[in-house]
Amino acid sequence: MMKQITALRLVLTLSLLWTSSASSQESVSTTLDQAYQEAVRLKPDFAAAYSNLGVAYGLLGQYQQELNACLKAIQVTPSSRAYNNLGVVYSALGRYPEAIAAYRQAIQSDPKSAQVYNNLGVVHGNLGQQQEEIEAFKSALRFQPEFAEAHYNLGVAYTRLGLFDDVIEQCRQAVRFKHDFAEAYFGLGLAYNQRGRYKKALEAQKQAVRLKPRLAAAHNQMGIAYAYLGRWRSAIDAYQRAIQLKPDFADAHFNLGVSFLKLGDRVTTLKQYEVLKTLDATLASRLFDLAEDTYTLKANAGDAKVN
Repeated sequence: MMKQITALRLVLTLSLLWTSSASSQESVSTTLDQAYQEAVRLKPDFAAAYSNLGVAYGLLGQYQQELNACLKAIQVTPSSRAYNNLGVVYSALGRYPEAIAAYRQAIQSDPKSAQVYNNLGVVHGNLGQQQEEIEAFKSALRFQPEFAEAHYNLGVAYTRLGLFDDVIEQCRQAVRFKHDFAEAYFGLGLAYNQRGRYKKALEAQKQAVRLKPRLAAAHNQMGIAYAYLGRWRSAIDAYQRAIQLKPDFADAHFNLGVSFLKLGDRVTTLKQYEVLKTLDATLASRLFDLAEDTYTLKANAGDAKVN
């Protein structure tokens, strides 16, 4: 019993090391190895030591070491938690088929694990396997209906399919169970924009940027809502904020150019065109064509008045 307690204390030390701002990655990594060796020496079958060691390595971004620790944990105790951790590592490494296999093993050990189903759905989504993705998220919610992240992930899956009413429902559930879920508010606002409910979209995106002020995509979506409401100056402010946060945000540059064009500022629109030429040639061409068409229409209208 004393050896197990000592090993547990060593595992706890890993978390303390990670949260210490004075510890460099190198020193933390060295101490992790030392704690790992001591935990194994005291209790060779202590699977939790390997699992927690793997988590700590993951926080450090040392995925190969994390993978080795996870494999050792499974060798000692092939539990659902150990297989889930292995799936997380494989996913981080982009080894998605192996991640799916690990999650399937975890489900065999614990068929009602909502977290594992949610992780499985994310991997299927990364592979473009939409049906399997949706089924996995629905399974997660069947076992844990208040799982905010699973609601949000299901909403993301529906977004890819253009099912925006379903997106709205899932994102509403997500923020119901997790009130500070900025990404879910963003998803909700995006879906409202797609459904033409611009005031609702604006409300949702304001919540998103309140919770996460540096979420550039939310500022861009705010701009879209403002534009459809005819509030072009507010739209411009929102797009400029998005670009300030993410200078290579091509969609925001395009939207900003269109907004200036609506206000009759063709010169500033063409400045956005020049920026877009290096970011997205297709959007640059679209913006240039819009500017040319608008200029031609105004010129023709002027000629008609003269004649």
